[in-house]
Amino acid sequence: MTTKPLSQSELRPNLTTLRHLAMNMVKQDKTRKLGVAICRQRAGWDKKYPIQLLTGATG
Repeated sequence: MTTKPLSQSELRPNLTTLRHLAMNMVKQDKTRKLGVAICRQRAGWDKKYPIQLLTGATG
C-alpha cells in the first residue's frame, strides 16, 4: 500500500485551523501583558511558553 504526498490545496485548511487555534490560545492567555504579536514571537523563541499555553500552567 502506497500513500501519495498531500498537495497544498489539501493542507491549506488544516494549517488555517492550526493557526486559528494558536491565535486563540495566545489571546486567552491570562498572564499575557504584551500584545499578541509579541507573544507569538515569544512562543517561537521560548520553548517553555508554548507548553505553558497548551497546559494552562502559570509560572
